[in-house]
Amino acid sequence: MKKWHASTYKGLPLIDADEDLKIEVLTADVAKSRRNDPSNCAATVASKRILKTDVEVHLSRTYVKAPDGQAWIRFLTPQSISREITAFDRHAAFEPGDYVLKAPAETQRLGQWAKKARVRTVTSKKRVKHHMTANVRESAKLPGQMRRRAI
Repeated sequence: MKKWHASTYKGLPLIDADEDLKIEVLTADVAKSRRNDPSNCAATVASKRILKTDVEVHLSRTYVKAPDGQAWIRFLTPQSISREITAFDRHAAFEPGDYVLKAPAETQRLGQWAKKARVRTVTSKKRVKHHMTANVRESAKLPGQMRRRAI
């Protein structure tokens, strides 16, 4: 049996959210935001305004500091926000509106192990290159996470 170790983010324990979080991004939040900065984008400014705590919104994950400041709570960033972030980081507008930060599903929670993929014996297939979107903020990938292989 594999031994599981606790995940950390910026030196504090990382825990998964239990419930979804609704946020409303206002025009004023967009005006206060900065491009390519997960700590000051429009979704982050709106979340900070609502929650009164530190928040970082990345393309795939959102981290909210717990009210007591002793841990980070992990949410999944929905595609709607990811697309707005990509557009915003490329000097387009971030559309104000209602968004929902999702709590990780049971299979996406920290400490869950993915099943091992079976070994393929066919060697004639070429590997597909993974596309990295340019001119957007860095990934929120935790240290030690495995990269997914393109099949």
